[in-house]
Order: sequence, then C-alpha cells, then structure tokens
Amino acid sequence: MEEAAWETRAWTMQEHLLSRRTLFFSKQQVFFVCGEMTTKESWAQPHTKAYDYNPDRESTDQWAEYDLPLPTATPRNSFQLSYQNCVSLYSQRNLTFPSDRFRAFQGLQARLSKLYQVEFIHATPIDEENFLNALL
Repeated sequence: MEEAAWETRAWTMQEHLLSRRTLFFSKQQVFFVCGEMTTKESWAQPHTKAYDYNPDRESTDQWAEYDLPLPTATPRNSFQLSYQNCVSLYSQRNLTFPSDRFRAFQGLQARLSKLYQVEFIHATPIDEENFLNALL
C-alpha cells in the first residue's frame, strides 16, 4: 500500500488515523486493517478468533505507524511531538483542492484536541505551552 496513490493523499491520512477499521482495495487484492489485526484476502489461514467491537478503545496501531504517540502511553509533553509529526506528514500529502487544507486536517485536530485537552485556532494550538512552538 505504501506505493499507492492512497499514501499520498491528505484526506486518506485522516481517514486512516481516525478509522477503527479500514478496507484497502488494491489491483491485486483487498486488505483489512483494525486495532487487532491486519489481513488480506489471499491469506489462506482461517481466522480462529472472533473480535469484539469496543467503541471506547482507542485504536493505537494507526497512530504508531505515523510515529504519533498517544497520551495513554506517554506524558503530556508528547503533544508537541505528535502535533509536529502530524503536521509534517500531513503537509507532504496532496489535495485536489488546496482550499481543503484546513478542512482535511480538522479531524486530526479534533482527535489531538480530545486526547491532549488542547484547543486550536486554524490548526494552531493556542495554549501557552505549545503556541510558540507551533509557529516555528
């Protein structure tokens, strides 16, 4: 999937990070990714475990793929690292309409805000601790 156009799009980064389950369709096969497993349709082994849906569980695998630490695993100061990595990776991705830049980041912004209790204005954290660093 790393060579697919999917990996270059800004909206898909948000979708991947915020989704508990994702189906990827490639020319060769379909992949399924969730917090418990990653599998593909060509995988011959039967699935022996039934997975329960738990809406309260944070999906961390997707965030780890992008080196975005979650506060449940790291101290509050990890916000700056998560925010910087998120903005850096997101900024490298493409949008069909440049005017979508803020809208396509709002979901990630909302998740960061909820996880770290930080407020944002136009994708910039406005708390004393992080505002100046975000401007750099």
